[in-house]
This record gives sequence, structure tokens and C-alpha cells, in this order.
Amino acid sequence: MLQAFKKAKTSERAQGMTEYIIIVALIALVAIAGVKIFGKKIATLFENKAAQIEQETGGE
Repeated sequence: MLQAFKKAKTSERAQGMTEYIIIVALIALVAIAGVKIFGKKIATLFENKAAQIEQETGGE
């Protein structure tokens, strides 16, 4: 009976770890998708701001 209890406890830990891995993988996929979708727009915004600052400061 003790062995069955230990086995069940190990199984629950493995299940919990699997759930965390799935959550982390989903978060990573969402982050990658966000970068792919908005990456160029954000880069363009930074380039425009940098050009605006350079123009306002006279290229210093």
C-alpha cells in the first residue's frame, strides 16, 4: 500500500510539471506571435522617433 501511495504522489508531481510546461510553451508561442505581428511596427516607431530626435538636436 505504501508503494501505491508513493507512485500516486509521483504521478501527481509529473502531471503538475507537465501542466507548467504546457503553460510556459503557450506563453512562449504568444510572445513569438506578438513579435512577428508587431515587430516591424515597433521598429518603425523607434526609427521615426530616433530620426525626429536627431533632427531636433541637429544631429549632435
